[in-house]
Amino acid sequence: AAYRALFRQLKFQRLLHTITLGAKGGYRIEIDGPFSLFESSTRYGLALALALPAIQACDRWRLEADVRWGAARTPLLFKLDGISGSSDATGADLADEVVALIDAVTALATPWAATPAEAVLDLPGVGLCVPDLVFTHRDTGVRVYLEVLGYWSRPAVWKRVELIERGLPERVVFAVGQHLRVSEAALDGDLPGALYVYKRTLSARAVLERIEAVAARAPTPTPPAAPAPAVKGARRARPAT
Repeated sequence: AAYRALFRQLKFQRLLHTITLGAKGGYRIEIDGPFSLFESSTRYGLALALALPAIQACDRWRLEADVRWGAARTPLLFKLDGISGSSDATGADLADEVVALIDAVTALATPWAATPAEAVLDLPGVGLCVPDLVFTHRDTGVRVYLEVLGYWSRPAVWKRVELIERGLPERVVFAVGQHLRVSEAALDGDLPGALYVYKRTLSARAVLERIEAVAARAPTPTPPAAPAPAVKGARRARPAT
């Protein structure tokens, strides 16, 4: 729950970030600094600071930041780590545009219910995504996830396209801001995923059209893991501690 609250907080603060599975468990999160953006660095720096409590709510965490310190802008490496005895992950907020979309979908006569997503969708060896909403069909129980990428970068969108093309075993719609200059045709119509390119606000009817289309496609089944070949004379490895 603390992980999911942290991911949601990063989105709420509109921080450009990449999430990957950690080599020793957990997750590795890389957040772009303010000087990689064409906007107010002061506002973005404040958003970075506001994300810290959500990081500290995780059971065990380590933070490293490349900073430019003082008037001379001396390059330094800032490190911080900690262990939390307990976490309160209930205060994670949704972005205003996502809350508005839930309200708009609820007001329509539709068999789909939109609720905040709790899942982290992972495709081993490729990457993961953290959807904002899950749409559940009231009659069939079919689920389609929605991730909003309105303020993200083009590489983040292409990474989501790769997830679908490589076999992410879930149905997902990605809402992409028009300013990212990505075509909806970037995802093949037979795959269990779709892009929805919007201008300024999310249209509930347009989102539901993509949800319906993706719901009719079968998600890619996850291939079973191949058993490890037996090696004659091999000794059994001791488990890591």
